[in-house]
Amino acid sequence: MHSQVTLTVTQGSLFGKEYVLTDRGRFLVGRAQDCDIQLPVGATPSQISRHHCVLAFEPPLLRVRDAGSRNGTFVNGEGIGQRACAEPLGDGEFDPYSERELHDGDEMRLGDVVVRVGIHPTNDTPSPFAPLPAKFGW
Repeated sequence: MHSQVTLTVTQGSLFGKEYVLTDRGRFLVGRAQDCDIQLPVGATPSQISRHHCVLAFEPPLLRVRDAGSRNGTFVNGEGIGQRACAEPLGDGEFDPYSERELHDGDEMRLGDVVVRVGIHPTNDTPSPFAPLPAKFGW
């Protein structure tokens, strides 16, 4: 089944902004320039880390994992990860954080931004030449 994901900001300075995922992949979320989904900082210091969390979209599944953020990643009010100290992380060090499968209607809180997840099946059929799905992994 092919799906499309819509991430809608429902709280925070980006209220109403939407991000749409149509292709499978890993998407880095945060305020840094190299993020796939960049959540810019407003006039006040942000609670969003440079590399806050990672979304993995393997249609129809969507998962999220904290990337060692300072203020944590929350799904429906439950914390799924946060680094314990102020020390910066090295490359690949977010692997110990737990992942969470996301469903249609779930809410993610990243610092002071709340995002509602919309997962919608589409009538599009994947190309017969698309690679076979690999086992889901980080």
